[in-house]
Amino acid sequence: MHPNPSPGPPTVIGMPVRFEIRPLGALPWPHGLGKSEYPDLERRMKRHLGAGYADRGVHERALLCDPLYRVIAEEELGKLSWAADLLAAADAATEIASCSTLVGRSLTGVDVWQSWTWPLRERLGFPVYSWLSSPPRILPLQREIGDGRHRLTYLRLHRGPQHRVLVQTVV
Repeated sequence: MHPNPSPGPPTVIGMPVRFEIRPLGALPWPHGLGKSEYPDLERRMKRHLGAGYADRGVHERALLCDPLYRVIAEEELGKLSWAADLLAAADAATEIASCSTLVGRSLTGVDVWQSWTWPLRERLGFPVYSWLSSPPRILPLQREIGDGRHRLTYLRLHRGPQHRVLVQTVV
């Protein structure tokens, strides 16, 4: 057994999941940006969006139409340690995952997927391995992002809605 490389919340053992490659435009929008690790982002977004801060539709419209929203998101997310490597890492992880016979299959938990990714960790390096082994988690019934809303928002700042990325969907 190996440690979960993601600092995000673990997936419940035995919960059915599917690792998929999906266009950014088909993924849910964040229910807010910022958390204890990103207090400046949260403060600035709350001040800018006001009562709409936790509304996914507000975030979608703002990213597409509001230049100040984009400036705040780019400034705050761009200074995070993972931002410099995120675009290339997400693309590389998605390309590697596309070769796996596990993509698109319903799995009981993440163990099989992480067993497949584990031998690749040293060859790939941390940024690519991190996305490959623990991509953003999508909760389709709630139409929300369970983990990875900041990474997906950063991708959306730099990639179009048709850009395809690896995600983990709880089924």
